[in-house]
Amino acid sequence: MTTYKILIVDENIKDMDELEQIVYGLGQNYNFFKTDKFEEALTLLENKKIDILITNYELNQKLGTELISRCKKKSVSTVRILMGNYNNLNVINEEVISGNIFHFLIKPWDTHYVAEIIQQAVIYRENLFISNYNSEEEDKFLKYKQDVLDLQNDVISALMMVIEVSNRELYIHSVQVSRIASMIAEKMKLPKKGIREVKIAGLLHDIGKIAIQDEILNKPGKLNNFEFDVMKEHSYKGSLVLSGLKDMNKISTIVCQHHEKMDGSGYPYGLLGDDILIEARILSVADTFDALVSDRIYHRGISAEMALEILGWNEEGYDQKVIEALKKCYKY
Repeated sequence: MTTYKILIVDENIKDMDELEQIVYGLGQNYNFFKTDKFEEALTLLENKKIDILITNYELNQKLGTELISRCKKKSVSTVRILMGNYNNLNVINEEVISGNIFHFLIKPWDTHYVAEIIQQAVIYRENLFISNYNSEEEDKFLKYKQDVLDLQNDVISALMMVIEVSNRELYIHSVQVSRIASMIAEKMKLPKKGIREVKIAGLLHDIGKIAIQDEILNKPGKLNNFEFDVMKEHSYKGSLVLSGLKDMNKISTIVCQHHEKMDGSGYPYGLLGDDILIEARILSVADTFDALVSDRIYHRGISAEMALEILGWNEEGYDQKVIEALKKCYKY
């Protein structure tokens, strides 16, 4: 069994201890390192071949973003997670958009959510660096993490901040969907441009929901027919927001189509099969998968294995080649 090395850096000893308990509660094989000192963290990163770095934004006289940057140069294979509070959201958002971090944790946190993020970080680490890591793979990884910078970074950042201010849960979901969809696109060997478009469309796929009334968007029970019709408008409204922006036409179309189904039962246009962009089919699977595994107002998240089973049962709605690629990402 692979042993994963996790380094936690935080000036708050209590938070480090709590994270350590969460990690050990996952039941896998971990070597755990923790420190509240910046320089010691750098030494551990250099000497211990850390798999996952979890650092707080505020580190006494230093910043976690500086540690993230140094880690990226010293150990490109380390999966990086940044912790912070609501006052740090602007900085955290910039780190997400720029590809500097895999994910983020907002304090105070939900234990179940933290455990899920760490487990996903392990899977991500496995899939990127399974064996024989070399300089060619390192260059590929660096380019992959920087792709999103090539297209309308300021606009994307601004739109993501709008989503975050509107609905934090929606923001978290958007980042997750972008990451999952990017993994699928790489497994399916989409060209670099296609992977970048999937990544950005994932970040912005639900931006139309900011136009949906809160009482519908956050309703804990089942939506009635009228409410569901209103909810279905979000993909089209999101595409309208993006269509007026330079170089975003393709991404606008992907966003518009992400609720279309292979059998024509989706919305807004009831497209069939290959009439749906492959990027939108990838986004549809990633969106549904994250909705299944994540805790929501109306349900508790299920395991990745069970979510993949459910997606596989719906042969009419989802592209099965996309689901097979997702299974490879999670090694099922």
